Amino acid sequence: MSDKHITGWTIAPQHGVEVVSARMGPHGLDGHFHDAWSIGVILEGTCSFRAGNREYEARQGDLFLIPPFEVHACSAASSDVRYKVLYIGDTCLQKIDAGRFSALANASSRVFTAPPLAGHIAALDTRHVDAPRTDALLRALAALLPSPRETRVRERELHPLQNAMHRLWQSDVEAGELVERLPHSRWHTLRTFRSQTGLSPSAYLRQLRALKARFLLNQQQASLSDLALLLHFTDQAHFTRTFKAVFGVTPGRLRKVIQRR
Repeated sequence: MSDKHITGWTIAPQHGVEVVSARMGPHGLDGHFHDAWSIGVILEGTCSFRAGNREYEARQGDLFLIPPFEVHACSAASSDVRYKVLYIGDTCLQKIDAGRFSALANASSRVFTAPPLAGHIAALDTRHVDAPRTDALLRALAALLPSPRETRVRERELHPLQNAMHRLWQSDVEAGELVERLPHSRWHTLRTFRSQTGLSPSAYLRQLRALKARFLLNQQQASLSDLALLLHFTDQAHFTRTFKAVFGVTPGRLRKVIQRR
């Protein structure tokens, strides 16, 4: 059960970046993922989370970095946690050394300490994206990351079923149909998918559609029931439950936060 409260969120697709500030109580969030790099700083408290089958603890002032589509679950180890996070998309990464971020997906840790960078992230305005400041932050961050040559690792590949979902999430298709289209047996596909992602195919597809919904909330004035149908949820309640599992708040609440800026 989530007890998260988002206090600010701005979306700037033209820059490929979102800036979010939030507060989370001890219940945290169950396993979920994002479709962009999550780069954040703990402003207050201590956050425990699991990502890539490893346990982490991020304390006040620590930075956390989670690759796109990596399922993670988090909770507050203290009574309350405040944090600020950037969601960095491909548009933004192309301005810097994206290869370093790819290498990080194979790194052994998701938490590190860099006080100056943490201070800059903490100072970002969640009502307006300042592109020059964001670009400077990303370049500073890239300088801290290992180069692909230093790590000597191969960029992780998405599961074939993930690739199919990423192509077809807008279509009126169920996860089971996509499983049947793959050349391997159903048992093999389900086993390898859950092992690699940590979610069932149905849960993954629902979360992927919910992730896309935040852009629709920002761009359209359609009702939540209409958005639910557009994203192929059975009804608004189903859409709201999935959305809250990913973001910790309802779509109606997030729309109000986004439009408040």
